[in-house]
Amino acid sequence: MTPEDLDPRQVEAVNDFADALLAGSKPKASGALRGEAAEALRAAALLHSVSAPDALPRASFVAELRQKFDAPAPRPSWLDFRLSRRTLGRGFAGGVAAVAVCLFGEQAITRVRGRDQVPAGWVPIAQAADLPPGNVKRFIANDVEGHVMNIGGKIWALSAICTHQACVLEWQPDDEYFQCPCHGAEFDTSGQQMTADGYQKAKLPPLARIPVQQLNGTIYADLRGW
Repeated sequence: MTPEDLDPRQVEAVNDFADALLAGSKPKASGALRGEAAEALRAAALLHSVSAPDALPRASFVAELRQKFDAPAPRPSWLDFRLSRRTLGRGFAGGVAAVAVCLFGEQAITRVRGRDQVPAGWVPIAQAADLPPGNVKRFIANDVEGHVMNIGGKIWALSAICTHQACVLEWQPDDEYFQCPCHGAEFDTSGQQMTADGYQKAKLPPLARIPVQQLNGTIYADLRGW
């Protein structure tokens, strides 16, 4: 497109726009500027604004900024020292925890913090305070019936269901054994049948052992396989 192809009003608007830029003033918007001519003049105005003296920082600002960079660093105060010691202590504790995880796994973190986490799938069945040595406690958890016992300071659990005809066993505290109320079968605290009398000397299967562990004063059982 040549100047001869432009509308005379658009040519005049372009000239006024260019004169304003060269004079360092803000060009006035004109409705006569359209299309490619308008886009080209906007680009020219943008380039002119970047190179304009007003686009540069003031000399006073530059001098003040240089003075701040050249000034010596302030001496640390006692508050900074306290904060630094506290930050260092936290960083050291975090480092110890990270090393513990690398060496011993995630359970090491709970030991460092003094708390044990309950493994997934374990359910509470009794409080350790309610189970002193020599005591047996019946429990029902997740539709599983069992007996948890503390014999000689060792805690373990057995199924409370007789292996003959699924009757619930009863604990006999005087003689320390489990007895089936249905047919008289007897099992010791290890789960083994004590005598085969009455069963044509047939040996019954032992009572199933239930995994247990004590954490934070609570006894938990692993019932995921039941």
